[in-house]
Amino acid sequence: MSIFTDEARKILGHLTTTFTAPEACWTPAHHTVFNVGWLGQRCGPEDVQDNADCWPPTTTDAPRTNSAFYGWGFYSPGLHCPAGYVSACTASATSQGWRVQYRMEPEETFVGCCPEGYACHNENGQTCISNARATTISTYQCESGSQINLAPMTLPNKNWSQAYIYAPMIQLAWKPSDLPSSAISSDPGPTNTSAPEEPSSGGISSGAIAGIAVGAVAVAIAIVVGAFLLWRTKRRGLARSGTDSTAELPVTEAGTPPPGPVVSGPGEKYYYSGQPEQQLHHGMKESQMTTYELGQTQAPAELSSDRWDIEGRAEAPGPEIAPRELESAHGTPPAGQPAALHRGT
Repeated sequence: MSIFTDEARKILGHLTTTFTAPEACWTPAHHTVFNVGWLGQRCGPEDVQDNADCWPPTTTDAPRTNSAFYGWGFYSPGLHCPAGYVSACTASATSQGWRVQYRMEPEETFVGCCPEGYACHNENGQTCISNARATTISTYQCESGSQINLAPMTLPNKNWSQAYIYAPMIQLAWKPSDLPSSAISSDPGPTNTSAPEEPSSGGISSGAIAGIAVGAVAVAIAIVVGAFLLWRTKRRGLARSGTDSTAELPVTEAGTPPPGPVVSGPGEKYYYSGQPEQQLHHGMKESQMTTYELGQTQAPAELSSDRWDIEGRAEAPGPEIAPRELESAHGTPPAGQPAALHRGT
């Protein structure tokens, strides 16, 4: 095997659009001695040779093709790989992805376009190569310049475990000045293809973390707002209940304790005397005592015609005196004296 490098430049033409090769270019010619297949070939007078129809168009002054896979030339400027081809390798003045066959100029980039699944190679000239192992291949042979189609070959078989398939490398060359201004900023030109990265088996992406954080904050805010509204509703209910159930207390002068709770029974009326509580003796009239009417929280009720002293003895009825007249006649009870509760009319 010979490696061809640093050869004189052979420009075949421009390639600025996508070229599509005929379907026949994808059937390999089978070399039975070496058990190899060659794509993009045709039967010549003596042997197979490169089929010019399987290459993008060339200029009229371009060199002619010769024996199979000895290199033909490159396209400059070349910006697009043919259909079914991908950018398999690149080379520049400072970095060479494969051993290029032709000399390069400063600021120039070489791109090797190969069929998908093929690798760049230099064996008697630039080419592409693939190792076929478990597959079935349709091939043909050349006899006296004529193509004879062979039965499909399945690998592995009793004679061969594998077969190498060669394909023409469509080489491109370009400089920054060959690219449109938009392509320079966004796409520097044809580049080598690489297998996609496998997704990480563990961890959470930054987008998922951000989504979880935003969701947690939203839930926390909703909980706080709901708790505040519930607390405010309960507080208003308690305030409303306390206002409705609180009774007004009677108003007294400063220093005078309010009277104790009074419950009115049927037919009874209670008055606040303002005098010290005392035991009524026989013959003492309630009319001789100063009485004061309680606050309006208790509605007055009429007593029966009988009058009772504290011990429960019946007493003759006396003259009826209105509570308001007594209040105006005797005035406000002195401050600091305990009040007595008496029953009267």
